[in-house]
Amino acid sequence: MLAPVDDATRARMQKWADTHWKHGACSICSSNAWEVGQDLAEMRPYSGGSIVLGTGVYPLLPIICTVCGNTLLVNAIAAGITDRGPPSSEEPPEEPPDSTPPP
Repeated sequence: MLAPVDDATRARMQKWADTHWKHGACSICSSNAWEVGQDLAEMRPYSGGSIVLGTGVYPLLPIICTVCGNTLLVNAIAAGITDRGPPSSEEPPEEPPDSTPPP
């Protein structure tokens, strides 16, 4: 279930957009109709096409064109909207030994 963004976080999202976002034409439809997303989004690091549980995510502030849906993503940590979150309690898995024979 999606955890809703609390009012304080939503206020930081809107404040960042009001302070930093320079409304310009959408690169897809050329409109200038943007809105801040209702929730933060996340993106996971690429893992060769597999989903790896326990890895971190990038929290993102979506800014959405209301005409065509083009979405720009701003790193929410760099924007000061959220922090890095609690550290992972799991140790990363050990790398398997290199099984490539020497030349």
